[in-house]
Amino acid sequence: MTHKESIGTGLTVNKASPINLPRASHAGMVEFDNVSIQCFVCDGEALLTGRGIARVLRGAKGGSLSRLLERIPSEFRDKIRGAKREFLLPTGQHAQGYPADALVTICRVFHDAGRAGVLHHKQQAIAARATAVLVSCASVGIDALVFEAAGYDSEKPETALQDKLTRVLRAELGQWERLFSRDFFHELSRLLRLPLTGRRGRPMRFGAFIAKFFYEWFDEDVAEALRLKNPSPARGSNHHQWLTPEARDRFIQHQRDVILFMRSSQTFADFENRFYAAFGRSGLQQDLFAA
Repeated sequence: MTHKESIGTGLTVNKASPINLPRASHAGMVEFDNVSIQCFVCDGEALLTGRGIARVLRGAKGGSLSRLLERIPSEFRDKIRGAKREFLLPTGQHAQGYPADALVTICRVFHDAGRAGVLHHKQQAIAARATAVLVSCASVGIDALVFEAAGYDSEKPETALQDKLTRVLRAELGQWERLFSRDFFHELSRLLRLPLTGRRGRPMRFGAFIAKFFYEWFDEDVAEALRLKNPSPARGSNHHQWLTPEARDRFIQHQRDVILFMRSSQTFADFENRFYAAFGRSGLQQDLFAA
């Protein structure tokens, strides 16, 4: 599915090279649904360019991802707000891209917009390709594909884990600020058939759900680091208070998708099937909800 390749032509970049931007250390080509696009690793983060994602959505025709997104309603487009990255190519040129796993979110945006009937008829083909990509990516880790394509796994520095944790977790506990919305807990209560609160606060299975479909799915290393930093999470010392602003934004974006899946599911098993069909199985897989 992947092979290493030096950076070639066909990537639109800015000639200016701001010195304060991180520089990609690795580059390659990765394939999604029979379309090969450039990929990069920058400070341990897997990146895809917007034009590359547009090629995946349009079947190698390419174009501007921003223009494709401008043509869909804002309630769908807002799901990827803030995901764009600016970085330097290994050659020093300025480029823009997205975290590799944003490909799944963007495909989900077009898939959902297509199902909602809000796409222009010319975009129906994009929605169909987006659905095909979601299916093909359901059982793979996109970051892992990019790392392999760019040759990053074999050269991953010993500090890679710490670099990742530094990007995602604060050095000190932040102030409490609501992360999981009331709508989220309302849907979770309905899905798990449990009351919103009990004599000791929220049911323990709520915490198990959040651990499995947020922290563990997001990254097992991050989940383990949080367990060590915060072994007894409680109000005033929740896991999410350790998240950096960037990681928190990713969780908020993910929460929107999870709420949509919960609302469209009648049972927990139904939700689980929809979730893994869209996002794959990136986290721990034990069934935390067995009767």
